[in-house]
Amino acid sequence: MVPGLHLTATSKQPPHVEPFTLVPEDSPTVWYGGELDPKELEYHLTKDDLQELEETIKKVDAARIKLEDVTKEQFPLPKLGPKLKAIHDDLLFGRGIRVLKGLPLGPPHSQRHAAVTIWLLSEYFGKQQPLTASGHLIGHVKYDDGRLKRTSNLSQVPLGYHADNSDIVFLACRSQAKTGGKSSCVSSHALHNEILKRRPDLHKVPGPFYPLPVG
Repeated sequence: MVPGLHLTATSKQPPHVEPFTLVPEDSPTVWYGGELDPKELEYHLTKDDLQELEETIKKVDAARIKLEDVTKEQFPLPKLGPKLKAIHDDLLFGRGIRVLKGLPLGPPHSQRHAAVTIWLLSEYFGKQQPLTASGHLIGHVKYDDGRLKRTSNLSQVPLGYHADNSDIVFLACRSQAKTGGKSSCVSSHALHNEILKRRPDLHKVPGPFYPLPVG
């Protein structure tokens, strides 16, 4: 099961490529898959990080409040928070992809524990926004035994490259699938440059390009 969450960044956005310009983008947001070192994208939570996170989760549970009412002002992470802020800045102004390792999400932790963990971390990346028309703030990506055959987060049908309607997408793996479940990303600024190089006449079709922040 992979809980997902969409965020609107609360800090100033990087300047995007103006629509219909023929100027290549030259910034850290431009990258190609073969150039990335996966290890450089990872941050492994330390023992102190986990201890602070667990203590804060206990405070949230003791407060008995709704998840959407939990804020970093009321339940701060003084040590882990600045590290998350640095990762947040890399999402917006750098490569746009980071991987957090060692999160307390799977068994023996409950689904509620996983949701609180994700929510506390997301507070340092932006403002949560609904995933669905019904207003769900945390969605779940899982296979539903084939009841849905169409492309969706509940089927085995592959999803093509796309950009969600948010500044940051937060995906967290609670239980890993036996097979499949892989995700891949592309730099939209690199795509912008390739269109200019190969087919500049098509540049006006999609409109403006933005960095593709993924968390």
